[in-house]
This record gives sequence, structure tokens and C-alpha cells, in this order.
Amino acid sequence: MFLCVATVGAAVIEIRNYIEYPALQQFSNRRGDVVLTLYHRGAARRSAMVLFEQRGRSPNTPEPIAPLHYLEENGSRGERTERFEELAWTLDGSAVFATRGKRAPGDPDEILWLYDFEQGILYRVPDATAVDGGVEMPPHLLHRYLVAKKGGPGETIARRLCLLSPKQPER
Repeated sequence: MFLCVATVGAAVIEIRNYIEYPALQQFSNRRGDVVLTLYHRGAARRSAMVLFEQRGRSPNTPEPIAPLHYLEENGSRGERTERFEELAWTLDGSAVFATRGKRAPGDPDEILWLYDFEQGILYRVPDATAVDGGVEMPPHLLHRYLVAKKGGPGETIARRLCLLSPKQPER
């Protein structure tokens, strides 16, 4: 009897460990001076915390930017579980940004937040409560900032329903 209870208990612990198993994925910008880390908790990878490190900066410890929620189908604008559509680098590699769905068909995806590594500033739309802190900026100005100051969108890191694999370094 004791052996059966111990076996069931061990199985439950292993299943719980699998579900809550943390995972890290790292992505570097083209210049190689910023490493972006997505910290996932759980095998389902329903959400991640976005962290970054800038090489050559002291102390070189990961700093949080914002959470991402992948599968919150009911997450709507302004909710804590607001879902993002895409996470990407800017074309010049000096910032990372997350978009959310379009306001109207034919419109470009609205930028949810943008983190500028050169300035160390997080810009976000006013109703993006999934992001704490940061400087509020209207969506049209945030889009203009992305295009005029950062060269526009660059390489995609993650999409709402799937996470892209980091590129392997060339040998």
C-alpha cells in the first residue's frame, strides 16, 4: 500500500514539475550588444517575462522590460492579461517592441510598448496596463517614433501563438 501511495505521489510531483518547469530563450540583436531573454514558466508557455542585458555595461544583470501573454484569448485592451501579437527588434537593433491587434481592418498592428536600449526608456500606449511604468505615448506617435528614429520594424522574435527559435550562431 505504501509503495502505491509513494509511486502516485512521485508521479504527481513529476507532472507538476513538468508543467511549472521554467525555460529561458535568448535572442541577440544584429549588433550583438543586447541580449533579450524570454523567461517562460511552465511547459505550456502561456506567458513570458522579457528581460534584457546590455553587453559592456556594468553591472551586467538582466533587467525586466514587460510580461508577454501568449494565449489569453479573452485578454483585451487595458487588462493585466492583455495579449500581444508580435515581439520584434527594430530595424536598427537599438530597441524591441511588442504589437497588439489592429483597431480596424487594414490598419497596421498597434504598438503596445517599445523599449529603447540607447535611452533606457520604455514607451507604452496609455491603456497598456499589462506594462507597469514607462512613458505614455499615443499610438500614432509611437508608430512614428518606430519608423523615424528606429528605421521601422526588424526581425520578429515571437508571435502570439508560437515562439520562434533563436538563430544559431554561424561557425
